[in-house]
Amino acid sequence: MVIASRDLLERADIFPQLKLAIELALNAKEKTWGYFRVRRIEGVYHLDIPHMELLRVQNTSDKQGFKAFWGNAHKPTITTRKRRKVITDRKTNRDLVQRTYEVLYQVDSRSAFRQANYLIATMIRDQLRATLTAADEDELEPLVLILEQSGDR
Repeated sequence: MVIASRDLLERADIFPQLKLAIELALNAKEKTWGYFRVRRIEGVYHLDIPHMELLRVQNTSDKQGFKAFWGNAHKPTITTRKRRKVITDRKTNRDLVQRTYEVLYQVDSRSAFRQANYLIATMIRDQLRATLTAADEDELEPLVLILEQSGDR
């Protein structure tokens, strides 16, 4: 895999086939043709990236929770966390709720895996931002953040 900066990875025209395969895995759809393949095995979607370990993607039924594992790892390298915070508006003395979604990815010492983790995390963030809205008038717009975690490698 080519070493790319974060700014380059977020461009729409970089790695279009890989982004399509990741998007299909996140949306729980199979792709059995082409360079990158997405297969469903026992409810888990597997993304085959040549010359890299297999990526397993699990998502919850509400499509807001994701976990991704490289190879046979038991600890996810990418995961989402949902938090809820109550904030009091000083002007109206009314309690407002804000949901925060955190996309956590591990920083890997292997550059190809580190870049893939960041790319997947940004795609999850973008997908969550596109689907989330405030549920009612007492709720603020949901926040979606990407956070780095130090990896085990």
